[in-house]
Amino acid sequence: MIPFKVMTFNIRGSYFEIDGDNYWIYRADLNARTIRKYAPDIISFQEFQQGNHDSYHLYLDDYDYELGLVTIDDSEFGMYNTIYWRRERFLPRDVGGFYISPTPNEFSTGWDSALIRACNWIKFHDAWTQTDFIYVNLHLDHLGETARVEGAKLVVEKINTIHGDLPVIITGDFNSRAWSPPDEDINNLPPNILPEDVPPANTAHKVFTDAGYADTYILAGHEEHADTNTFHNFMGEAYPPMAVRIDWIL
Repeated sequence: MIPFKVMTFNIRGSYFEIDGDNYWIYRADLNARTIRKYAPDIISFQEFQQGNHDSYHLYLDDYDYELGLVTIDDSEFGMYNTIYWRRERFLPRDVGGFYISPTPNEFSTGWDSALIRACNWIKFHDAWTQTDFIYVNLHLDHLGETARVEGAKLVVEKINTIHGDLPVIITGDFNSRAWSPPDEDINNLPPNILPEDVPPANTAHKVFTDAGYADTYILAGHEEHADTNTFHNFMGEAYPPMAVRIDWIL
């Protein structure tokens, strides 16, 4: 077996001028340098927009990509869960996607979801090992807990009909915590932290682990800690220790 690296990024699009110093044009270079530093073979992006594509066209010229289904809205400001891969190694044999709603074949929302969300998948052929596998990139809702749990169930169900005996890698922004500290007091949050910034833990995550998916963060030997945040609101290590590990590779 020849290992390969996977990375997942919620890049918060390219049109949020309200982000000020964190607007995409000011962080695109750092983002690209981070990708180059770790040299992933496959990358999942969430909240991908045209401005992001324009940057990656320059920075990631040795990758191919699949844009995926449009989410949020279908205007020029729509977002995608886009997948990039190294063209020298991987060949897409099949691609597909569905909306995370009770009507997955339609541009739609459902349950208590605030926004339209989607899941995209690719059946890859690895030219170096002559093997195939299914690769998934998704983005669950940031507000609707029922939508996150039911959406996770839908993803498991749909991917089960696709993968056959092939291995599956699921990546994305799940907007759901994998774990929470046992002494956490959700009614006594740090300043500037809203309840919706601290979603319930081990709900959507449990759907996937109960279905047999393994959390690679744990497989790699890491332990859960309150200061492990994959969302930090552009604050980096200054973000309070809230166990907001909401981005997973399964």
